[in-house]
This record gives sequence, C-alpha cells and structure tokens, in this order.
Amino acid sequence: MVFFGRQGSTTMTRVCLLLLGMSFLLSPAALVQASGVACTSSTQCEDILRRGSQCIDGKCTNPLYHGGCLKSLVPSWNKTRICNSQDPPEAELLGYCRPSPMDYAEIRIAARDWESAVFGGWVLQILWSEILDVPTSIEGGSPDINLNIYEPNSAFDIWNVHVLPLLGELTKATEVKDCVAVTSHLDDNKDTDPDNHKPYEPCAHVLAEAWWEDVIELENLEGLQKPQELGIMAESALYMPLYALKKDPTLATYVGLAGPENRQKLAETFNPPTRWKHYCEEVSPTKCQEPDAVAQRAPQDESEERAFFVEGLFTGHFRSTERQDCEAYPEVCTGEIINAPW
Repeated sequence: MVFFGRQGSTTMTRVCLLLLGMSFLLSPAALVQASGVACTSSTQCEDILRRGSQCIDGKCTNPLYHGGCLKSLVPSWNKTRICNSQDPPEAELLGYCRPSPMDYAEIRIAARDWESAVFGGWVLQILWSEILDVPTSIEGGSPDINLNIYEPNSAFDIWNVHVLPLLGELTKATEVKDCVAVTSHLDDNKDTDPDNHKPYEPCAHVLAEAWWEDVIELENLEGLQKPQELGIMAESALYMPLYALKKDPTLATYVGLAGPENRQKLAETFNPPTRWKHYCEEVSPTKCQEPDAVAQRAPQDESEERAFFVEGLFTGHFRSTERQDCEAYPEVCTGEIINAPW
C-alpha cells in the first residue's frame, strides 16, 4: 500500500490531519525529546508534558508511550493503544498497551529520512493502533532504530533511518506477509556463531508518503495496491527574498532572470557561498585563528569544513568567483544558488 501527496480530498485525509493536529497539541519536547526533560517526580512530568508521562531515572518519559496519543490528549478517552512488536516487553504487563482484541497481524509502515514522512507514519499509527485496534509499527531499516510515536524515550531517530530501495522493503512484505516474523528476532548467536547469523531484513507493508519518482519505481511491483491520493499536495520551490525584490523588482519573474541579457545582473546579484574551510583559508586575514563577524573559529572536522552555515559559529560568506566574470566568460557566467538540503 502506498500513499502519496497530490491535490484532492478524502475522508481519510481529514481524519489523518485531525489526528496529526491533535498530536501536535503536545509540546515539541514531548514528541521529539521527552527523554531530555529532567524531572524529580512524575507529577512534574505531567505538568511539563502531558498526562501519562513518568519520571524515570531523572528523565520524563514520552507520555504517548503510557496508553497512547488520544488517551494522553483527550480526558474522556480511556481506551489504551494496541501493543506493537517494537514495544518493550514490559509495556503490556504494565498496562501501557494491550493486544489486538481481533488478533490482527501487525502492519509495518516504511519510514523515510525526512520529517513529513515520519509524521505521516505517526498519523497512521495513531489511527490504526488507537481507533481501529490494529497493531502497527514503523520500519526504520535497522533493529536499533525506533521511530514509533510511542517509543518510551522519544528518541526520534529520523536522521539515522536506513533508507533502502523501496522495492526491497515492500517486496519482502509481499513475500512473507508478516513482517514481525522476519524482523522480531535477532540472532542470539550473532557473536558466538557468526556464520549462522542472518542480517536484518527491512520489511514494510505501507509507504505513507511517496513522490512521483517513487510511484514510477513501484508501479510494476506485483501484489502492491495502486497508490492512493490522500489529498495532500506538496511542492518544492525556490523563493526570492522580499528585500531583493524591493531592490530590483525585475527579479520577481523569470523574465527578469532568463536570457543572455540578464547574465551580468545574475552574476552580480547571486554570488556563490563560501564553505567554512575556504573562508578560513582564502578570506579570513587570521585564517580563523581569531573570531570575526563571520567565523568564530576554524572548522574542526570534515562536516564543518564543508558547511556553508553553522548557527553561532559560521554566519556564511558570499563572494564572486570566475563563474561571475561575464567579460571573461560571457556565455556561461551566471549567479549561483544552493538547493535545500534533503
């Protein structure tokens, strides 16, 4: 099953958006970093976060772990969420979740490494686990990654998701039907008998968010339900800052950007950014040994060296290069932009 964003509207869309809106009534700390909230008592955790959060080892737990999203948010809602295979073993014993009353097989949602896809998975997990009584978990591509909205410490491991080819995850689910049978057990003999150790195999039934290139890839997968529109339309675009348009209104449309007659203007207006390493080596008079208005220090690792901006440490620097020399390169000179990170 695959859902993807496009213009339209369905009842399911409205339900999901309502649930998503309700989930964000929680403070950001509760959803993203509940484990980072220090505490001395569970009462304090409930005051800071939501009903259900407990103080364990000096840190507040995720309130949604203790019963579910709706139970935490809606005072009149008393139904406890359904357990999933990635819950700690004690979750059911402590009453934080319950088995499905109709013995449904678990649905596994494929995670992606960007926020909206994770949030969409959360919406479906709330809908299935708390309203429809279907056990639901989220596949992060590794047994060490827990992206469930009910994860006790709200680790929010989105940046560590192992994004594998979609065909692999969905094909495995089509083949075995029950993803828990594939992924719930890790070989205990991994260290003692590595020859018999089987690597973790990601498995998922549902892709909560797909873009057109994903849909094209998945069109011919046997056993896959045809992608369904949820009525959500997404767009990736570049925008011109208002201050730039006030300075030069011709930049408001492509007419003022296209054609050889605009090359010089683009070259002068959109100078390329300078990486932190290159700023220190080629621009800073002290090689970043002393702080200035741009860099507080020199970069300390490869990721910092390649950075164009690091909050509080490197504000960014723009300068002209050979590509902006329209006299030397009249046919190719132009301005430059950085695409948004994905």
